[in-house]
Amino acid sequence: MSSLVVLCALSAAEVDSRKAKGGPVSDLVEFKPPFWRLPSAMDRLTQLLASSPKVVLNARDKGNHSPMNMAAFHGNLPGVRALIAAGGDAGNADKAGDTPLHHVVHGHHYWVDEHKELLRADSPLLSPAMMEVRAQIVHALLGAGARVTANRKGHTARTLAAAHNLSAVLKALS
Repeated sequence: MSSLVVLCALSAAEVDSRKAKGGPVSDLVEFKPPFWRLPSAMDRLTQLLASSPKVVLNARDKGNHSPMNMAAFHGNLPGVRALIAAGGDAGNADKAGDTPLHHVVHGHHYWVDEHKELLRADSPLLSPAMMEVRAQIVHALLGAGARVTANRKGHTARTLAAAHNLSAVLKALS
């Protein structure tokens, strides 16, 4: 997993052309951090949700990651809230059976444990406050109907959070 999935807007003519050809009507574009945190990225997501909510909410990449999965992965609380408000599926599982709750934990592990060297020292992803943000994402997902389930390897978000010592996330999952 490399970045937040955000949809690009297509013109009405492009959408009609792709529908006629049987092609996808949305493009998944990757924004590497820190771009996904820019206000313009949230503005763009908000615009897309307002104009084409079904296209945004139903978008999937090759791994069956939804925008909700990726917003949770990257600790994007405003994005998760916007997707939930638009009717996004808080329990969408990707090909590995990971739900947005799993992605909350995977995102921390990916950025902090595995790829810390890719981030600036002052990156918000490394701040202690990010644990609270991830806990708030868990609360938002659970409030939207997400259930703590096992992925294809038999791991739940709880077992993963415990394995990575993510006490704030673990507490939110309890």
